[in-house]
Amino acid sequence: DRDVTGVQTCALPISGLPITNTSLLFSFVAGIQSLETLELRRSNIVRIPEGAFSSLERLQELHLKENQMVFLSTPDFEGNKRLKLLDLSSNAIQSLHDTKFPSSLELLDLSNNQLREVGEDTFSGLGRLRVLTLRQNTHLNKIHYNAFDGLGNLTTLDLVYTNFSVLPRLDGLQRLQSLYISYLDNNPTIFLAHRSEEHTSELQSHHDL
Repeated sequence: DRDVTGVQTCALPISGLPITNTSLLFSFVAGIQSLETLELRRSNIVRIPEGAFSSLERLQELHLKENQMVFLSTPDFEGNKRLKLLDLSSNAIQSLHDTKFPSSLELLDLSNNQLREVGEDTFSGLGRLRVLTLRQNTHLNKIHYNAFDGLGNLTTLDLVYTNFSVLPRLDGLQRLQSLYISYLDNNPTIFLAHRSEEHTSELQSHHDL
């Protein structure tokens, strides 16, 4: 046995070696209660076992990029009250209906998944969130009109290569500085820069984001 007390950063798999037993992976990680940063990229994770991260009360960054998750559930991030960054990009997530994200989040990356809609309460309670990325969810054709209500600290919202037809209400995003939008029918990408200090905004079109 090896003492891992005090370890703050853990990145798996090591040297790109594939993980074939995710049960052992989660058991190992749960024992490193001092972790502040955990990277489980390309770890063949299909789902998060209940309570898998609940012992990691100091965790601030969780990277789950490039796995095979389809659904998330409310208990997945219970106990992670200090979590600031959650990277769920490049999975196969289809729905967030049963997901409750930690209120401490400042950056949430859901890009390159298979989301179909964003509900009214999907991001509820995320008043500290500064960056939200939904880029490359090409099946995303419905975003509730009030989906972004309560995100008063959001500075960056990335909706590039999604497929919704009606832009949600944005007037509650008082600190929004960057808004990236494009559609799948070759319409130009739109970039919105809003400078609240000057009470001015400028709208520009870009084709190369």
